[in-house]
Amino acid sequence: MPTLRELSLKGIGQSRASGGAWSAKNWAFDSNTLGFTSARGYVSFFNGTGAEIGYPEKDVSSIFWYRRGSIDYLLVEVQDGTTRKIVTYTNSAGTLTEHIIIDLAAHPENQSKYAGTQYIPFGNFLAIFPEYGQPQKFYGNRTEPFGFLAAPTPPRIWSPPSMAFVGNPALDVGTVAPDSMLYATNKYGTYFAQGEGCMWFEDTNIIGFGLGDSTKPTTERLNSYAYKVSFVSDTGSESPLSEKTLTVSWIGGYTENANALTYRYGIMLDEVPVGQEGTVKRNIYRTQNMEDGITGKGEVYYLIDSIENNFDTLYTDIQPDSAASVSAPSVLDSMIMPYGIKLATGYKNRIVIASSDDHPARVWWSAANAPEEFPATNYFDFGNTSGGEITGLYAHKELVLIFREDSIDALTPTGQLSQPFTVTPVVQGIGTIASNSIQAVPNLGVIFLSSDGFYLIQGNFSGGSQIGVQKLSLGLGHEFGTINQNALSKACATFNRWDNEYWCQVPAYGNTYNSLGFVYHADANAWTTRTNVPAACFTQSPQHHTIFGSNASQAGIHANNRGVHTWCAVRQYGTTVVGQSTVALASPASTWRSHWLDFGDAGQQKVVRTVELLIIATGEGEMELESRVDYKEETMPSTSSEVVTEPFSGRHTRYYGSETMELQDSDSNAKYNQVVPTADNDAAITARMSPARTAVIRFDVNANACRQYSFEITTLKNATVLGFTIHYEIKGERKAYTQNFNQSMY
Repeated sequence: MPTLRELSLKGIGQSRASGGAWSAKNWAFDSNTLGFTSARGYVSFFNGTGAEIGYPEKDVSSIFWYRRGSIDYLLVEVQDGTTRKIVTYTNSAGTLTEHIIIDLAAHPENQSKYAGTQYIPFGNFLAIFPEYGQPQKFYGNRTEPFGFLAAPTPPRIWSPPSMAFVGNPALDVGTVAPDSMLYATNKYGTYFAQGEGCMWFEDTNIIGFGLGDSTKPTTERLNSYAYKVSFVSDTGSESPLSEKTLTVSWIGGYTENANALTYRYGIMLDEVPVGQEGTVKRNIYRTQNMEDGITGKGEVYYLIDSIENNFDTLYTDIQPDSAASVSAPSVLDSMIMPYGIKLATGYKNRIVIASSDDHPARVWWSAANAPEEFPATNYFDFGNTSGGEITGLYAHKELVLIFREDSIDALTPTGQLSQPFTVTPVVQGIGTIASNSIQAVPNLGVIFLSSDGFYLIQGNFSGGSQIGVQKLSLGLGHEFGTINQNALSKACATFNRWDNEYWCQVPAYGNTYNSLGFVYHADANAWTTRTNVPAACFTQSPQHHTIFGSNASQAGIHANNRGVHTWCAVRQYGTTVVGQSTVALASPASTWRSHWLDFGDAGQQKVVRTVELLIIATGEGEMELESRVDYKEETMPSTSSEVVTEPFSGRHTRYYGSETMELQDSDSNAKYNQVVPTADNDAAITARMSPARTAVIRFDVNANACRQYSFEITTLKNATVLGFTIHYEIKGERKAYTQNFNQSMY
């Protein structure tokens, strides 16, 4: 009686003993049927209800879907030669309109080892870190600079009178009398002269306004003050303080002879600096009375007031010293934004940045709840350690992973306000320059692409636990070797929730643009490859649809396939133009090639008789099979059967459409009814995969006696392959070799 070996059909990277494939191209794993399906492809994102309505005829270098409240924005970085800009699009009655967010026209295409433009959702804005130029904050209806590139300039200070007045109105030489605001009661007023100006208040005014010491005789009243200012942005972040103003000093005060009244002054500041867009106020800091610099309060600054706008440039300080009680920030509390930041991520209530032009091995973190405010001591520099420059940041669970060229570290919280983070090594000798390949996979960990394979990071440092790093791509050598290591930084990845897969596009076959996809199917613990998808960058919609920006012009694909596209359950790879008509481009073939199989006995000659495929056939389609023996690449002829529930002999190519039938229960997984989002969300394409019953296709191989056997299946239509059985003879005994996912289905 024949023996039966049951193994699970796998993807690339698994051994032949575990059912792994030598190659598997253009499949998705369907967790519903536990089989590989070919029913995947892409359509233009700007498709309306199916008819082309226009698209950005440009290649895309970065893309990000940003939801702000109930409004969705698709940000696209397009390039045309050396012209680059980040834009959004609106669709009105079939007309696509481009709205520029950031103009990057003067900057070249990204050719560095860094990630290109970074998008960081934070609170009520999106932080955008372009590879060149100042970072920006995107609020949907406006864009503002992110961070402080310079401290404010100090304002100009007006001096009080150079000597005390005697009489009313008594004039100092070369001055003019107090203006018409001098009331008869002499309680307060204003004074302007050549190079001088102030407000003045009777020393005994009830409110206590005015600056100056009234505890000494007029001739001994030495007074001196200095000021600093800062900007405060709409994120609650405060800039570094300005340099101090000139110190304003005076002796005595205005004296009115008849009533022997003395006065204190309100100091006037002019040319108060105006901040960049997004500045909501300016804070005014002042010393208390420093007197002669020895007997006074010293040069310590306090918050005395705020100008609650970003346009007034004149301010008069009337606050007495008693109002100066809140200390100013120190010079260490906020610093100028490092220039040329390449990497950024958000972590809880902070922004983490890294790799500036001057400090490529340094990471900084912002103050809590102040994403643009970076204390000067909030950094860690890897410059004296091995591992190379910082090439990637990725916030995951309770830590921020810091990727370098040849090592990985983690920024871990300490719970201390004075030093909120510490840096903990994760692994040495493994790193990445493909920072856009770093992607979390739910219930698994973080996957990334290194120079020698794909790796998985699992765990964290909380509660004394440890982080583990393991290679995930064992057995991918022959496919992995096609990657262009010199262009590895162009790789990009996403997590496709619909198919529970990690998908990484890489430059391969000598290309400097992404031309090959590696797909890790988490449900099957299997790898496949994906060809002919011109994906330069990925993003995910709120509905978990995979959206990608195209590099079609680099890949030599029709211009229709530039711009933005949606990956979905439709066997179509974009469009092309035939004559005057736009037609769908056919998807590439889905192929699965087995390892060389010796059926457990490499020394014995076997005769392979038939190969049976267990499939779910959907719609009209066909399946082909090629056979190879004893490590020879020449294929052998096979014949195949019609689709039946019990196998029998037939011809080489088999059409299975006539035997499909819909299941009575059509309430299948949502993957069979994926909705393709459109630019304005007012229309959609529904790509349906009609579930059908299982069927068996039998191929008569009739191969010569061999020690090793390999076969390859190919389909150009929708099909889901569940498993296979090989019937063979050895020493006259008939045996069966089976690989399938769901043994109960066969």
